[in-house]
Amino acid sequence: MTELKDINLILGKKIKQLRKEKKITREILAEKIEVSARFLADVESGKAGVSLTTLKKICISFNVSSDYLLGLSENKDEKKLILNSLLKKLSEMNLNTLKNLDEILNNILNIQNHSETPIEEKSVPYEF
Repeated sequence: MTELKDINLILGKKIKQLRKEKKITREILAEKIEVSARFLADVESGKAGVSLTTLKKICISFNVSSDYLLGLSENKDEKKLILNSLLKKLSEMNLNTLKNLDEILNNILNIQNHSETPIEEKSVPYEF
């Protein structure tokens, strides 16, 4: 039970820190992640934990990884996490595979550059 309490304290501290950095009130964030402001206050103080659904909403709201919020990573930039993961995978590939992947990526970028709206803007918004 101590581990869970520690996780709740870390999670609460990170959420409060991000909320203050973004200059967002507790009420606005609570509304965005669909919880009460009182519950969010309990989360920020470490008195309560969150469901996976709420954790996902918080990650999306702040554009950070769950690893960052849970204290498993100090890197809050999800893009950097993904790039680091890709770099590790790429470093293990042979030259032919890398050349093929480079060609595929160039084709994707070519398609993206010629479309009216960037690919990521065309994605369907998440639903919970």
